[in-house]
Amino acid sequence: MRVLILSTSEREQLEYLQKYSTNSVERNRSLCLLLSSKGNSMSKVAKLMNIHWLSVK
Repeated sequence: MRVLILSTSEREQLEYLQKYSTNSVERNRSLCLLLSSKGNSMSKVAKLMNIHWLSVK
């Protein structure tokens, strides 16, 4: 399992995009990255987001 390590600044940017972006793809991708950075596997993130695990990759 790969672990995504984000800096404080990167995490803040992703949290902002996930909350305020008008682009739904950008919001969803930001959320995937945040979930992954919290130690969730690709398959777990995919289940949480209701998408195929290859979309998380």
